[in-house]
Amino acid sequence: MYHFKEHPNHRVTIEDAKQMTRLELIAWLIWNDHNGVYDDHQSLREYGEVMTYENALEHVLRQIEG
Repeated sequence: MYHFKEHPNHRVTIEDAKQMTRLELIAWLIWNDHNGVYDDHQSLREYGEVMTYENALEHVLRQIEG
C-alpha cells in the first residue's frame, strides 16, 4: 500500500498516482481534501454510487496539477 507523508506540502507525482490502486487514490483524496466526498460510504449516500478508479485518478491528477 502507498504510504503518505504527513507533511501538508507533500505532493504525489503523476507517475505515483498512476501506480496507485483505487483505494490508495481515495485515501490520498481524503488526506488532501478533508471536505470532499470520496469514501464509498459517503459517495453512496451523497451520489448513489462509489467513485471508480478512473474518476479517482482524474480527481487526484486535477488536484496535483492545479
